[in-house]
Amino acid sequence: CKRLKLRCDRRTPCGSCVKRETVSRCTYSAAASEKIDVQSVHNATVSQMNLIVALYRARSASRRSRWTS
Repeated sequence: CKRLKLRCDRRTPCGSCVKRETVSRCTYSAAASEKIDVQSVHNATVSQMNLIVALYRARSASRRSRWTS
């Protein structure tokens, strides 16, 4: 499916392979079947958002100090 850029329904075998009669070639890589650690993605997102807020505040403070000097 990936090589032919077809949408995969994640069944075994997938609907596309059944329709094309290529069931014997319907395989999934190990990476595709791994679960995503939602908590680590959330933590990384929160960390990045905190960094953005800190940079924005530092930029705002820098601009204010230029106008008051």
